[in-house]
Amino acid sequence: MASDFPPTHPLDGVEATPRKYDTATLSIGRVANLKTCRLQATNELTGQTIKIDSVTEFLEAFLPLPSNVPECPTRTSSPFETLKDADSMVESTITERLVEAITTHELCPSLVMSRSEKRPDSLEIDSTRQKVDAAFFHPQDAPKDGCPHWVDQVVPVEFKNRKEGNKFDPFDDRVQAQTETNAKKRKDTRGQIITYADLLFYLQHRVFLFMLLVIGRRFRLIRWDRSGILVTRSTDYYENPQLLCEFLWRISSQPQEALGLDPTATRLTLRPNLTNEMDDVLDELRKLAVEHNPSKLNEPLPEGYVFQYVLDMFAESIRCPEFPRYELRITDGRNTHKFLVGKPAYRGSGALRGCVRGWVALDLEKKRFVWLKDTWRAWGESIEKEGDVLLRLNEAHIEGVPTVVCHGDVEKQVTVTATWWGRETSAPRCEPSPTTTLPTGPAGPSTSSLGFVSPSARVSSPFSVTDTHVLDGGDQTADVLETRNNEKKRKRDSPEPGDPGASSQTGEGDITPPRFRADCPLQDYRHYRLAEKEICLPLKRFQDARQLARLVMDCILAHYHASASNNLKIHVLHRNITDSHIMIYPKVGSTKQGLEVVWRGMLIDWELSKPIVGLDGRSQARQAMYCVRIALPLR
Repeated sequence: MASDFPPTHPLDGVEATPRKYDTATLSIGRVANLKTCRLQATNELTGQTIKIDSVTEFLEAFLPLPSNVPECPTRTSSPFETLKDADSMVESTITERLVEAITTHELCPSLVMSRSEKRPDSLEIDSTRQKVDAAFFHPQDAPKDGCPHWVDQVVPVEFKNRKEGNKFDPFDDRVQAQTETNAKKRKDTRGQIITYADLLFYLQHRVFLFMLLVIGRRFRLIRWDRSGILVTRSTDYYENPQLLCEFLWRISSQPQEALGLDPTATRLTLRPNLTNEMDDVLDELRKLAVEHNPSKLNEPLPEGYVFQYVLDMFAESIRCPEFPRYELRITDGRNTHKFLVGKPAYRGSGALRGCVRGWVALDLEKKRFVWLKDTWRAWGESIEKEGDVLLRLNEAHIEGVPTVVCHGDVEKQVTVTATWWGRETSAPRCEPSPTTTLPTGPAGPSTSSLGFVSPSARVSSPFSVTDTHVLDGGDQTADVLETRNNEKKRKRDSPEPGDPGASSQTGEGDITPPRFRADCPLQDYRHYRLAEKEICLPLKRFQDARQLARLVMDCILAHYHASASNNLKIHVLHRNITDSHIMIYPKVGSTKQGLEVVWRGMLIDWELSKPIVGLDGRSQARQAMYCVRIALPLR
């Protein structure tokens, strides 16, 4: 759903949900400064870093060389001779000499490394004015103005000096030491690179992100996804130049998907006058704009009318020509729907996991506006998609909840960091295995390690996989749901490695969700999109107390019917009701006096809802009814 909260998210100037103020703002709601945000980001991601001791293992798992690309050339002399004394150099000197070495020796032939530490991007792109030291770009996008150009970066590169040893190294390789060291300077560096990654996930459509961290004469490779961080051991690139050369060669040889870019998001080009089809449609629909404030209508509205606030929100999303526009795809069953979007109207808060974005999007097929939600949903057994919950409520004619246009998981894009948890102990996490060898094709291997699960993948799972049917509505019984919930709470027993019963697919070709494990601190996530008919206003736009009471009452009734309606075989509880989830939906209604524009309450964001199952199901439903009785005097 949409809203027009003032900017409160410290990383991009876009709103954050009020219930997230503890991580995005200070206690009284003021926006925290960048230093505070970085400290909070490191605290949020504590325990989410996994160290990989071997650079070669990292490269083979996440950057396998495509079959049609030759091996990295073997060099008789080190291309990094000028960096022999890098441990005694300042950052700017290290940056200059490494960029020169990579360019001179053509170590990354298909990409261009450009410095970007001079000036920040515009406030429209990055309100926090962050500047990464350098980045790899496609040749046509490589900047020459010293700005980061975050929207075009392929692989960011951050430099730190080593004049005082490992003081600025964000990770610790010492035996018996925590990888996420708490030393102040090292923690500051970790917060810095986290906010870089977070900004790139917001500005670009990414499944995951690679980053190169150079500290004096040493380097680390980092892979980010919404589940956590994978980082290699610090390695001396002067003594072992082939390892860094291999990384540079491989990122130069990969298709965009293997570098983390989402293939279902196509970046749109602009005409010389900085417009495109989105501007054309906006101009046409302005002729059908109508006032959205409550009022009586003297005549019927024109066919295809659009409320003014919807047009305003869409216009704001494409106002800045610097902000990239995209075509996003949602595959719903066998149908693929396309939507055009600009700058998000909403962004969730939180380091890496504040991955929810929302747009007023243009439906290409029907030339209408919808609310498009892009998120990484918690993925596992018994976890239902928000769209499936809403569809059941829609079919039961429950009022006051969003109407689903289409929804679906985005291809087979999943996080893989959690699959690496436990490798330093004897406790394997869950399938799919990141070290699985898969068939290769002309574009290179397709592996689960890349964030895309291959349909042809054969994996070695530490758990046996049983047939699991996704909740599909009316055919499910409370007994089945209760069984699955109980199974989720129990820790699974692991079969022998290589168990042939372990598979990454279900009977219909989809991938099997990972099994829950209580002792794993990392959560698996899957990319998901949902398009809804209703585009709403925030609750704070109410005009008087009576109207506020009616709006809240609408949502209370919606929740009551969702939890107790006889039209539903599976009742649900929302479990996350806050003021930011009670929205205003202007609509045309019929009264005794005729047609009028009315404002009704809409209860949104059902992704954390749970079915009412088990012996206490009736008592939960009674609690929902009790809430309604308390609110009845407000009517």
